[in-house]
Formats: sequence, C-alpha cells, structure tokens
Amino acid sequence: MVTAQRLFIAIPLLPDLAQQLCQMLPQYGDDRFGSWQAERNLHLTLLFLGEQGEAEPVIELMEQSAAACHHLDFTADSLALLPAQNAARQLWAFQPQPNSVLMQLQTQLAERFTAAGLYASSRAYLPHITLLRGNAACPLPLPLEPVDGFALSVNRMVLYRSSAEALPDGGEWRHYEPLHTTYLSV
Repeated sequence: MVTAQRLFIAIPLLPDLAQQLCQMLPQYGDDRFGSWQAERNLHLTLLFLGEQGEAEPVIELMEQSAAACHHLDFTADSLALLPAQNAARQLWAFQPQPNSVLMQLQTQLAERFTAAGLYASSRAYLPHITLLRGNAACPLPLPLEPVDGFALSVNRMVLYRSSAEALPDGGEWRHYEPLHTTYLSV
C-alpha cells in the first residue's frame, strides 16, 4: 500500500539569492517571532499538489511539462512582506504585481496537472516565498517595509516532499526533501 505524501513543485532559490533575501530582513533569525525558513528551504511555489500517492506520475508529467516550457528570466521589482492569505501565522514575501512570464509558466503547469487529475485548487495563484511560520504568542510587527526586488533565472523545477514537526511553542518546523529535478528546455 502506498503512503500518501505532501508534494509540491517549486523553483528553488539559488543559495546567494536566498542569503541576500534573508539578510534584507532585520528580524531574520529572531526565533521569538517563530520558525524562520532555513535558507536552503526557500523556494517559489508553483503548484501545491497536496496529498499524493506515488511520485512517479507527477515526475512523468513534470518532464512533459518542462519540455514545453522555456528557460525564463524575470525580475521581482519589489517584495511585500505580509501575512499569508489564509494563515496569519506565516510571513510571505511576494511581488505585488506578479510577473507575466512566471504566471504563464504556473498556468501551463496547473492546466496540465488538473487535466491529469493531480491538481485541484480553487485559490488564485499568488507567487510567494514563505519566510516564517509564526509564533502566536509573539507576532511579528507588521507591516514590514517592502524590500528591494531581485532577478531570478529559472532553468529548473523541483518536486519536493513536505513533512512537518510540531514545536513546543505551537509553531511547526518544515522539512522539504527534493525528490526530482526537471530542467526546462533552453
């Protein structure tokens, strides 16, 4: 019997970009606000697939999708730092005006995965990077000042498995395990 696993497809941030983003946040590393994402875990989510059985059908469709998607470069002019849409205990960095090239990539993936029965979401896609899973006892003072944007070169997508561990303060620590990397066509 196959055990269900929480899967998502994302664009991993290059280490120097992740470090740069973390350094822009004056509160980064202050644990009283909650559990900050480790630099190595920072990513831009494309599709949250939720509970899935086998990863192989997802991997096959990722490969097919990547063959139809071209390498892309885009710039996030600025990032707003606000609570996540449906989780006041998370802090997201997101671009107020999402990049059309990124939105097109996400839409193509969503359509392919929906047609295959592997994705269903009624929420509008908002490109974001989860920075913090907060501590309800010590909320982060919001809103924070916007941070400067950055350029991102996308040549691959990664399938991750997500697992969570409860923390004593009521927060949770997330671990993201890369299962498969697919390179976009050049």
